[in-house]
Amino acid sequence: MAKYFSKLRALREARGLRQLDLVIATRLSPATIWNAEHRDSICKKTRKKIAKALKVSVEDLWPNDPHEAQDRASFSSELSAIQLSASAKERE
Repeated sequence: MAKYFSKLRALREARGLRQLDLVIATRLSPATIWNAEHRDSICKKTRKKIAKALKVSVEDLWPNDPHEAQDRASFSSELSAIQLSASAKERE
């Protein structure tokens, strides 16, 4: 938990932003921004908004987030299935 919080806070501060600036940029509540900096349970939509406002990827702020890894794995397997299906149709 602490490493994500410190990374988010450090990046925000390095950009010269206050929490209030991030609240305005993301249109999230002050409590949500505070929670993002102090807790590790942050919903996917919130992580995306914060990353976008800071102009970084979600993985830059939450590199080992199991939700993101699961989403990437799911996307990868869906893409593989589509490619296999397209390949099978080409052979027909």
